[in-house]
Amino acid sequence: MQKKSIDVLIVVTNYLDESVISSRRWRYLAEYLANHLYNVTIISHDGKKGDMKTEKNGVTVFSLRNDVGFISEKGGRLGKLIKYKNYLSLPFFAYYYYLERKEKRKLFEQVNYSFGKGMLRELIDKRYDLIISSVYNMDAFYISKEIKKNIHISRHICDVRDPLVHPFFGSKPQTMIGKCRLREINKEVDGYIACYDYIINEIKANVSLGNKELFTLTHAYKEYLSDSSNKKNCLQIASVGTYYPTNHDPHPLIDAILLMDEKRIISPELLKIVIAGRNSDLLYNCFCDKGLEEYVFDCGFVSHEEALALENNSDILLFLSFIEEVSAFSGVTGKFPEYLAMDKELLMVFDVRKNSHAQIKYFNDLSVGIAVDSKSDDSKQLIMTWLIKKLFEKQNGGVAHQPNMELVKEYDVNIVGKRLENIIDKVLSD
Repeated sequence: MQKKSIDVLIVVTNYLDESVISSRRWRYLAEYLANHLYNVTIISHDGKKGDMKTEKNGVTVFSLRNDVGFISEKGGRLGKLIKYKNYLSLPFFAYYYYLERKEKRKLFEQVNYSFGKGMLRELIDKRYDLIISSVYNMDAFYISKEIKKNIHISRHICDVRDPLVHPFFGSKPQTMIGKCRLREINKEVDGYIACYDYIINEIKANVSLGNKELFTLTHAYKEYLSDSSNKKNCLQIASVGTYYPTNHDPHPLIDAILLMDEKRIISPELLKIVIAGRNSDLLYNCFCDKGLEEYVFDCGFVSHEEALALENNSDILLFLSFIEEVSAFSGVTGKFPEYLAMDKELLMVFDVRKNSHAQIKYFNDLSVGIAVDSKSDDSKQLIMTWLIKKLFEKQNGGVAHQPNMELVKEYDVNIVGKRLENIIDKVLSD
C-alpha cells in the first residue's frame, strides 16, 4: 500500500521507554498516523545505552542517548536547584539561566555530533512537511531547534498537552523562567496543540499569537483486549501511576474507609487497595498513618505489562488528579484514557484548585464510576455510599459497569487520531 506524500517528524522526550506514561502519549498517535499511510519519524531522547535506531509498528525511531543534566525539572542539577531555591529572585533567575545555557550547549553538541558522525546523518537535507515537538521537558524543543538547522522543515507545531508542562509557561513559582521559555518557543513555532485551559490561558496571556493556530486535542486510549478479571470475593481497588503528594489528595477515600471500618461494614477480607508506581510508598503511608495498613498492599514500581495485569485484575481503579480551571480536560493526565481502556469502574478524587463543579459533573456524566472534590465536605459520605453499593454488587455476581460510551469514545485513539489528521491538514494548508 502506497504511503502518503506527507512526512511528519515528531520530537519527544520519551518514546521507547514502556515504564513512563509520557512515552505512550505519542506512540498511540504516531502508530495511528503510520497506519493511515503517513511517513512518520520519531526522534526521542530516552536512549539509556547510547544512540539507537529502530522500526516499531511502521514508525522509524531514532533514540538519542540521554545524559544531559537539565532534562527534567524533577531531576538533574537544575531540577535540584529549582526544588530548593527562591524561584522569583533575580539572582536565582540569572544563575538558573547561566546553568541552563551550559546544559543546552551539551545537548546541542550531542545532536550535532549525531548529525555529523552519528545515526542522524541519513536525515541531513531530508524534507519534512511538519515537525511536532512535544514539550514535556524543554529538551525536545531544544532538539527541534537544532534539527531545523540540518533538515528542511515546512511547518513547526508545539505539543503542550502534558499537564506538568505548566511550569514552563509562567505558572508560579517559576514566572520569569516560564515566560522567557514561552517567548522563545513562540518565535520558533507556527502553532500549538493543547488540551488544558490553564495552559491555553498562559499562552494567550504571555505571547502574541498573531497567525499562529491554537488547536485542542485530548490524550488518547488504545483498546486492551483481556479476559482477566478479579474472581475473588474481595473488592479490589488499584492505584497505578506516579503519586504526587502536592497534586493528589486521597484523604476522602481514607476517611470513608476509616468510617466503614469503624462501623464494621468492611474488613480486609472484603476490601483491598493495591498501589503501584513511582512514589507508591508515599501513598501507602497515607493509609498506614490512619491505621489502615491491613487494607493496603504496596507493589512498588512495576513494568507497564505488570501495571496492565494489575488493572485488569481489579474491580475499581483509583484515579487521583487535580483540576485548575473550568474545562472538561483540565488536569487529566494521560493515565485517565488508559484507565478508560480497561473498561473498569473508576473512583476519581480531584484536588480542585478553583471553583470547578463543571469538571466534577463532566466526569460523573461519563458514567464510569464516581468523581468527587477532595475539598468537599460531602466527598467522604459519597465515596462510602458508592463503595457499599459496589461491595454489594461484588458479593452478588460482579461490579456493574455501564459507561456513557458516547462521551468515553471521545478519547479513543481512532477519534483523536482523526482529529490530529485534520490538524495536520489545516497546518499544511495555511
